[in-house]
Amino acid sequence: MSASEPATASPIVLPFLEWTPAVGSGLEARPGARIIGRSRLGRGCFLDACATIRGDGEHIYIGDDCWFGEHATVHIVHKTFPARIGTGVTVGHGAVVHAAVIGDGTVVCAGAIILDNARVGPAAVVARDTVVPPGKALAGGMLYAGVPALAVRPLNPGELAQHCLEERMLGADREKRRTEKHEKPAAITWSGGAPVLVCDTVCADGAIRLDGGVSIWFGTNIFCPNGKVEIGARSNIQDNTFVLVKGESALVIGRGVTVGHNATLEASRIMDGALV
Repeated sequence: MSASEPATASPIVLPFLEWTPAVGSGLEARPGARIIGRSRLGRGCFLDACATIRGDGEHIYIGDDCWFGEHATVHIVHKTFPARIGTGVTVGHGAVVHAAVIGDGTVVCAGAIILDNARVGPAAVVARDTVVPPGKALAGGMLYAGVPALAVRPLNPGELAQHCLEERMLGADREKRRTEKHEKPAAITWSGGAPVLVCDTVCADGAIRLDGGVSIWFGTNIFCPNGKVEIGARSNIQDNTFVLVKGESALVIGRGVTVGHNATLEASRIMDGALV
């Protein structure tokens, strides 16, 4: 598998039930990227490693010439809100667009999160690690930052293009600095009961125990070479979550827990029914 490949040459385009993604010409995708289900992408889009476009319980619409950084996630609210992304949009490394509307040319910087039914107008910049709350409407042409997102000022001439370039260059820089993945195989055990789901782009290293009904979604990394991870029945770990357990410690996740997209977990105990 090459570092850059068309959709027709790799298993990045996956059906969900009766829906198969519709992908425009010129798609460029790195290994680990996935496009699922009710997703429609325009022409000339780019997906970096483990970027995930998951249109399972609703539709995702993406325009031409959009760019998604490494471990970026686009998802929906099941049977409630789709995700709509305009043309020429940049979604940076580790950013999340969750059932939101993003206007043409907008830059969503690395680590930013746009939540359910939020709307970001065209040609805006959402700064790194900013959170746009559910239902929030942000006008175009502005710089937004903070938790929650607040307007900082109107963008200066040329500033939008500069932010776009910086986010895309960050992706190139990460590719240069990427080290080889640890090759020690994971010891994943299943206690039985309901089936479990471990998606094909999950990377795992260490002792990992799953109870029945657990699901671990695309792009998740679990690294516990000397410790352990235990995940209770019916818990789900959403796309692009990162788990790092240092030393001989343990991460113990109870029953019915949901860990949201792009979360980071370390050694700890998460009780039954929690939402992270």
